[in-house]
Amino acid sequence: MPATATTPTTAFELVTPEKILLEMETRMVVMPGSLGRFGVLPRHTPMLVNLQFGVVDIYADKASGGTAGKPSQKVLIDDGIVDVTGDRCLLLASRAEVLDKSRTGEIKQKRDSAKRRGNDQDVAFLEKVLEAI
Repeated sequence: MPATATTPTTAFELVTPEKILLEMETRMVVMPGSLGRFGVLPRHTPMLVNLQFGVVDIYADKASGGTAGKPSQKVLIDDGIVDVTGDRCLLLASRAEVLDKSRTGEIKQKRDSAKRRGNDQDVAFLEKVLEAI
């Protein structure tokens, strides 16, 4: 069903230690839980879930650029936790990067900077982001 002004949405926020990466209204968010992938829809039962490394698929409402049946954004996370309420989904991730081909150069620069600093964990994560793009 296409999103309309009356279609319920969930406020989604993705936060890393560095910044608020995303803030948007969504129709659905699919995440890599510690027991497998799961989706969060509007009016979801409240829960707190550990997340593992993987892709978060974000299905935005039309006002946020969403289209029916396709994720409007994909984000690779290293791990984290998500707090879900009936109208909000707050994802706290240790590392996260939006998967977008237009960001390849930026991600390579981040990886190179992490190499110079000797931060092997960031280098490994950013290599995985480049593979996923």
